[in-house]
Formats: sequence, C-alpha cells, structure tokens
Amino acid sequence: MMQIIRRYLRRFYQYHYKGYLRHYYKAATHPKPIRLIFFVTLGVAFIFLLAVLFSLSILNNEFQGSSFFAYGVTTMMYLIAFSGILTIVLLIQGYRHRDKISAEDIPKDLPKETGNEAWWIVFGVGTILAIRKYFGW
Repeated sequence: MMQIIRRYLRRFYQYHYKGYLRHYYKAATHPKPIRLIFFVTLGVAFIFLLAVLFSLSILNNEFQGSSFFAYGVTTMMYLIAFSGILTIVLLIQGYRHRDKISAEDIPKDLPKETGNEAWWIVFGVGTILAIRKYFGW
C-alpha cells in the first residue's frame, strides 16, 4: 500500500513540477512576454488584495455568514496568490532566457494547459448557486 502511495505522490509532484516548468517555456516562446507577465502580476495582485480584504473583514467581525466559509475562502485566496508568485518568477526567468531557448528545447511531456477547467468549475458552481437560489434551499 505504501508503495502505491509513494508512486502516486511522485507522479503528483512530477506533474506539478512540469506544470510549473510550462510557465518558464511559455514566457520564453510567447510573442509578447511582457504583456503576459504584466497581466499575470495584475491578477495575482488582485487576488492578494481580495485575500487581505477578507482577512480584515474577519478580524473586524464584519463578515456576515459562515465563519468556516470565510476562513476557507481566505486561505484558498492566499494559496492562489502564493502559487501565482511562483508563476511570475518562472515567467520572468523564461523571459530572461528567451534568447537561449528554442522550440526544440521544450520537453514534449509537459502538461497541457487548456484553461477550460476553471471555466467548467465556475459554470458548475454558478449553476448550483442558481438552482439553490431558485428553489430556496
């Protein structure tokens, strides 16, 4: 059983490591890497600002609703912001080394980034919230 867990954790780590490497190569081959880095930085700053505002509302007891929800959302936003900082660092490194990297240097086994996963999550959560609001659950 431990062997299965170790193998799974190793695959999980390699997948995420290669996923982060994807950002490095993406900035190196992107046609406008400065714009990409700017928008990623702006998005991370916005998420971090929301996390700080949520933290302040929790500390001042101004958050109305479940405290479990408030703590969970705040923790999730901090984790997203910190992982975004790693992404920005890799994007900057890829931008700095873009002259040394050619298309042949990019590993073939990097995880694909489709971007559709987040939209499916947003759609699913929105649908559930709309159904709950409509039926008054």
